Amino acid sequence: MDAHRIVRRVSIGPALIIGHCFLVSLILGSAAFAVSPQGSSRPRIDPSEEAAGFGRVVSTLISAFDDVDVVALDDTHQRKVDSDLRIRLIRAPEFAQKVHLIVVEFANTADQPTLDRYISGEDVPLAELRQVWRNTCCPDTWDSPVYADFLAAVRDVNIGLPVDKRIRVLAGDPPAGTPPTERDASAISVLRGQGLDKAGKALLIFGGGHLSYAGGAITRAMQEWRPGRTLVVFIRGGQDPGYAPFEQASRSPERPILFFVTSPPFNGFSTSFLGGGGKALVNGVWVDVAPNPGATPGQEADAWVYFGNSPNVDAYVRPIR
Repeated sequence: MDAHRIVRRVSIGPALIIGHCFLVSLILGSAAFAVSPQGSSRPRIDPSEEAAGFGRVVSTLISAFDDVDVVALDDTHQRKVDSDLRIRLIRAPEFAQKVHLIVVEFANTADQPTLDRYISGEDVPLAELRQVWRNTCCPDTWDSPVYADFLAAVRDVNIGLPVDKRIRVLAGDPPAGTPPTERDASAISVLRGQGLDKAGKALLIFGGGHLSYAGGAITRAMQEWRPGRTLVVFIRGGQDPGYAPFEQASRSPERPILFFVTSPPFNGFSTSFLGGGGKALVNGVWVDVAPNPGATPGQEADAWVYFGNSPNVDAYVRPIR
């Protein structure tokens, strides 16, 4: 089987328990929600704008690169709508005109040469390519076909571009066996040492706990390095009743819709229903996920891409065994 032809299987149901790589950051981030203020060094982008429909959401995200260096797009691991959005984003012709660097959580730095060969269009055996995402903290998570699909989409885009205009995908995660506490430092080192100064603009794709203004180490480092030059965008939606105020306040019924959560009415809504009151498996031990009393969306991100409250939002693409 060719490395870039991966069969997907979609399951619909509650969010998956997908390992400590995401859940540790979720727990740490949730603990910081109530005390983390909205910083003054947020991107200077018109917060009144709403963009409805895939086309306008994608064009708005691409236009944001005129005002920031980095768009940090969160990933609810293995969820299909997250995959659909980021593939549409990088396939838009305007994207490659502005952005030539993508840094991802689902690949390891030790296998960067293999990733480079594949993204540039070389034939790479599937067994070798799989090491890119399996030689990480979370191989069971990244074995979902959505991550191979994304790499294949970037490869496909690059084939149609001149060599000097192609997109490079940089692995942000350290190889398997690295202490979990060093994962964020790895991503920050990649951004500073290998990519951003040369490429100018970058798309980040990581779990929200790494990117949140409420405890996300990557965004915190970016704010210290380049204040106000990172746009943090969270992908949200689902059937939880807590989404009702967001559903009602959106001016357009079309989904997905992008809106900024740092200004009214969205900055006044509670997100205490997200990530709280449940259990999580962390390093083989079940622990409580603390609720987030008083949390608001602007404490974690600048904007949401909201997919509404249909059952399809809760579709996950599980690894094929």
